Amino acid sequence: MDDSHTGANMCEFLKAAADEWGIETHDLVLVTDNASNMNVAAELGNFLHVRCYAHILNLACQRALKLPAVARLLDQVRRITAFFHRSTTASHVLEQKQALLGKQKA
Repeated sequence: MDDSHTGANMCEFLKAAADEWGIETHDLVLVTDNASNMNVAAELGNFLHVRCYAHILNLACQRALKLPAVARLLDQVRRITAFFHRSTTASHVLEQKQALLGKQKA
């Protein structure tokens, strides 16, 4: 699509594609991200509109990872795993402790 991705242009593009494929537009289900232009396109085209759950979940996870408490926790986990990755002695001791606890090596 060479035109600007406005809601109106997206609506026309989707209608043209539906006509080209011989699909009735009232049977179309439009699955999109949360972009406002796609919301407008769905509304203008009177399409059944479903927002992609995976995309919404990804946005929520990305936002959660930026929270200070989560960022600190991830930093600590990175430092601990880096320590065991660099130190063969510490890694060996960890494996022995896991064996005593009946845990398998990850």
